[in-house]
Amino acid sequence: IRPAGILPFKVSKDKARDLFKTWIGKGKLFRPGKLSKLARMDGISSVYLPFWTYDAQTASNWRADAGYHYYVTESYTDSDGNTQTRQVQKTRWVPVDGYYEQFFNDVLVVGSTGLSQSEVNKISPFSLNEVVNYDSRFILGHGSEVYQKDEHEGYKVADDIMDNEIRSQVTRRIPGDTHRNLRINTRKSRVTFKHLLLPVWLAAYQFKGKTFRFIVNGETGKVSGKKPLSW
Repeated sequence: IRPAGILPFKVSKDKARDLFKTWIGKGKLFRPGKLSKLARMDGISSVYLPFWTYDAQTASNWRADAGYHYYVTESYTDSDGNTQTRQVQKTRWVPVDGYYEQFFNDVLVVGSTGLSQSEVNKISPFSLNEVVNYDSRFILGHGSEVYQKDEHEGYKVADDIMDNEIRSQVTRRIPGDTHRNLRINTRKSRVTFKHLLLPVWLAAYQFKGKTFRFIVNGETGKVSGKKPLSW
């Protein structure tokens, strides 16, 4: 599937290197003290990675037991044989139900197998409203990857993302102090998707013979990566 749009790079290679130097020097707690001096970057590459975005209208019916806490006074005998009283929490359960609608716009799923969804989340968001029509000239001077996860595989990830968000929103709407037995039945309609190319800087650096990865959002400069721990 040909990309529908592309988000041009805004972060230069020099800026990405500066971001690495700043990032590697942060977080001294439990990190090797000489990490910023000894870490050697093997190289940094700009690449347009494949992504899918999904839109969907959702309608959810839900049921649950809402719990309301109350307290009763109980008597007990302490270790000295004296009668004491204490407040004990009880819960009164009441069946509740409701209806929730949400429109999801541009649920972002990575189409690459080289970058996990959790890694993408750490450098998100991207300004998808600034995506322009795909033109191969944008790729000149950069790498570009063809998706390994197709639109059907990507939708499975997006489906989970939407369901988790719906559960979170419904949970906030359940009355009372606590709840149990939450059941949600969701219908998704008007599902559409787009294939986009988004800019990412990828780098690897060496420290004491081990390789660690460093990632930069090529549009915003938001960074993520792994660092070694010091005993």
